[in-house]
This record gives sequence, structure tokens and C-alpha cells, in this order.
Amino acid sequence: MNGLDDRRAYFLSAVAYSKPGGFVKVFTGKIEGFITNRPRGHGGFGFDPIFKPMEGDGRTFAEMDLSEKNRLSHRARAFRKLALWLKQKKI
Repeated sequence: MNGLDDRRAYFLSAVAYSKPGGFVKVFTGKIEGFITNRPRGHGGFGFDPIFKPMEGDGRTFAEMDLSEKNRLSHRARAFRKLALWLKQKKI
């Protein structure tokens, strides 16, 4: 991506709840950000060293501790929506 001005990126996760009979409910979580010019940080895995979320203080996911990353992550957002729905439905 060297030389590219537009370094925007996003990650989207989906989790689903299903029941016999065909009922399916899907929940999504999204995080928008940018791909950095070079890897930063040593935590996390995969894209964490090169992904800097728009929300936050300018650090990559790899520079955050797990609780900070989970507050922003697309996966955590999808699972929080699922958990809230399960609680509301008393499942």
C-alpha cells in the first residue's frame, strides 16, 4: 500500500443465533479505521499491528491492551448486540 493516499479500512463481523425450525437472527459489528504505514505494537494478532481505529487515541489495536481493544472491536460489538438481544428475550 506504499504510495496510496486512501488507507481507509473497516472490519465487519457477524454472529448469528438460530433455533430449530429455521429461525435465524444475525448481529453485526463494524469498526472503521486506517491501515498504518508500518506495523506498530506487539499485542493482538493478524491485522492488529497495522489497523488504527478511527475511534480512539491514534494507537493500533496491537498497541492497546485487550480490554481497550475489546471496547472497540468489531467482534465485541457483534457479540454485545447478541448478548443484549438474548437478555431482552430472556433466552
